[in-house]
Amino acid sequence: KKDEYKYLLEISPWSVKREARILSLSDPNDDANAALHDGKLPYSSRLVGVGTTVAELETYKDENPNVLFVSPSCPRACTVLPEILDEFPTIEWIHVRSAGIDFLTSDELSHVSTKVPPVTNAKGQFSSSLAEYTLMACSYFAKDLPRLMKQKRGKEWEKY
Repeated sequence: KKDEYKYLLEISPWSVKREARILSLSDPNDDANAALHDGKLPYSSRLVGVGTTVAELETYKDENPNVLFVSPSCPRACTVLPEILDEFPTIEWIHVRSAGIDFLTSDELSHVSTKVPPVTNAKGQFSSSLAEYTLMACSYFAKDLPRLMKQKRGKEWEKY
């Protein structure tokens, strides 16, 4: 009973330690980012700006963004990221929308004037759909689906 209402403290406005000011390095028209760009964000989180170049994002410098969201929809993300980190030293965390981050790595990243903040990714985001696909593919071959479809078209059913 002592911790019965502890969850209320964990989600209350008074439990927030700091605000997440999010800068989105992504195509503003990418529908996959709609939840971030147009959706309701958690309490104490706000989207500061969206763009694919430093020039598009530099107007948000006074907002002191501390989170950088990176989407694969950003062309040349690997060259823009080091420029963003140099331009926005307030960035403390980078989150990549995809499971892989290979589109983000570059030689320029090792020459950033500030320390590169922690990078997280969407590992596991696609696990369920990949598992479903794998089971479907196994069934496709195990049950010889092309043969079944041919039989269906011909209205002829043979035993396995």
